[in-house]
Amino acid sequence: MFVSNLSGGKRPSFFEMLAQDRMTSGIKAAAHYFLATLAPHHATAARLLEPFDEIFTGCMLLVESHSLWSCDSTFAEHFYDLKRTPCRTGNKADAAGVRSLSHLQRVGSLFFLVVVPYLKSKLDDLFSNTTQVPRRDDHDADFLPEPTVQNQTLRYFRLLYPFCNGLYEFSIFFFQLLYLVEASRFFTPFQWILRLVTRRVTPADLALRELQQAFEMPRRPGESVLSTLKRVLARVGRAALFYSKYFLIISAFLFKILEWWYSSTGDSQPNVLPVPPPPSAPPPAARNGVVLPADPTVCALCNNRRTNPTLVVVSGFVFCYSCIFSYVQTHERCPVTFLPTNLDQICKLYESK
Repeated sequence: MFVSNLSGGKRPSFFEMLAQDRMTSGIKAAAHYFLATLAPHHATAARLLEPFDEIFTGCMLLVESHSLWSCDSTFAEHFYDLKRTPCRTGNKADAAGVRSLSHLQRVGSLFFLVVVPYLKSKLDDLFSNTTQVPRRDDHDADFLPEPTVQNQTLRYFRLLYPFCNGLYEFSIFFFQLLYLVEASRFFTPFQWILRLVTRRVTPADLALRELQQAFEMPRRPGESVLSTLKRVLARVGRAALFYSKYFLIISAFLFKILEWWYSSTGDSQPNVLPVPPPPSAPPPAARNGVVLPADPTVCALCNNRRTNPTLVVVSGFVFCYSCIFSYVQTHERCPVTFLPTNLDQICKLYESK
């Protein structure tokens, strides 16, 4: 089934297809985490976070287009030595006898690889933002939204998008399930629409790549600057695509080092709590209140050394437990400030000896 194909057939295993399918989203998440980590320390990284989706989509548009037009594979497929092959027999064969993708299939692959995920992420954000708006009372006419075209459109969008998104996800799951049980050659519905299958790279494909590199002619005396620039850019692009595997491995290693560095740095620094404000001044004593003794260890009610010290919460003064309990039970106030209090607002203090 999904493991038996590891023995060397042209059909990739399910795990290979799943890994290359999730590779772009993993790179996007890693790049976003990298910028978010640097944003508190570098203003440039903070400015790149807001248009991050557009910048990443533009970069992937360039990378995927170069990979499709030069190798008939996506960037992730090229990383796993996979290639896209048309199902139709009408496609023209290459110099090595291998059928290549048509222009329409390359453009369609680019659309489904880059544009569709970008649009879906924006629709997900729009749905999340519109559904988080607090609901108002429908009986209050002042808060009813105006029946404008925009409000009606958002209302229908909130109703229909969950079903469309569920159908989208279910179609992908259905095709992957069929591929898992070897009931279909197509891993996604997009491959079924374009009539494309993914297979492993063969020696014929490698021979074709070597032939294309050997076919590069040196600059002729009458060659224009634009032609020379195109030839140099194509050569640089092929070299970058060839070394992309090693670049990704090194980038993943450096990313893990960066993640460990910032996590260890954050753990090594103690959590500095803010300094609490100083306590407020005690409330003023009432005119006929109990006079406080000069010795702070003497109870103001019995004028003896305090036993079982107890605090009056509303004023902060301390008395003997028996004295303050009887006073509050009778007068329901603090004996010094006359602030209203009850037995629940006296607290026994425990002093270390």
